[in-house]
Amino acid sequence: MSTTIFELSEVYYRYEDGTEALKNINLRIERGKKIALLGSNGAGKSTLLLHLNGLLKPTSGTICIDGQPLTYSRKELINLRRRVGIVFQNPETQLFNGTVRDDICYGPYNLKLPERERKTLIEKAIILTDVGELLDKPIHFLSGGQKKRVSIAGVLAMDPEVILFDEPTASLDIYYTKKIRKLLDELHRDGRTLILSTHDIDFAYEWADEVIVMHQSEVLFQGNFSQLFEEHKDIITKANLETSIIFEIAQILKNGGVNLNTIDYRSKEQLLEILKDYLLKVTI
Repeated sequence: MSTTIFELSEVYYRYEDGTEALKNINLRIERGKKIALLGSNGAGKSTLLLHLNGLLKPTSGTICIDGQPLTYSRKELINLRRRVGIVFQNPETQLFNGTVRDDICYGPYNLKLPERERKTLIEKAIILTDVGELLDKPIHFLSGGQKKRVSIAGVLAMDPEVILFDEPTASLDIYYTKKIRKLLDELHRDGRTLILSTHDIDFAYEWADEVIVMHQSEVLFQGNFSQLFEEHKDIITKANLETSIIFEIAQILKNGGVNLNTIDYRSKEQLLEILKDYLLKVTI
């Protein structure tokens, strides 16, 4: 099986009001990656995610999945949306059943999966998202963080191999943000491809294998963060982004002669421990 899951060639998309939301998008997305999609509001991030799930069809250009161009037939779209789940920024957009249990069960029942497979998927989704105590609660009684986890559980119960997240930690407090980050890591260990849009540059730097930068409906960069921060400062400026403070701390330590080869220098916690030791040495 090819390592490439999505390939986009010269994709354009124009909304009915004339807004050109995607311009000449050429991307190759590899299976099993953790990808951060960065850009300011209106850059085209959400529109791109909707194309990967088949909810939008390009005005022109081609999107291939596993090397095959999408034809947008009904049967193909049903299969695509089972393989590629999307979690919207606002969970209210996708939570519509009475209780948490009803909402999580809706997708697997709608797919008409065998009962044993259906139950296994639902139970796994509940465990992964830690919503077992919420199952009998009405949706409208949940907090924002709880709704976000339930919306993720509903997608997981469909067992997608790719999950798209639109601002997964937006409007969440520190407690629920940590829960979502832990869940993302668990989903990736499960072998899934994860693509998320975010404004949190430090989180993206710590978490992602790869970064895609968008600006004014175009892709300016695709690669790793080291390349972006070290070689493409012009793109950071153009896209109205900032360099991660975690990266900047690592650079200060390297310039001070500290060897970071033995640690994960994208980890804020590990860097802070090294920084404390370094400051103690230089002040003695």
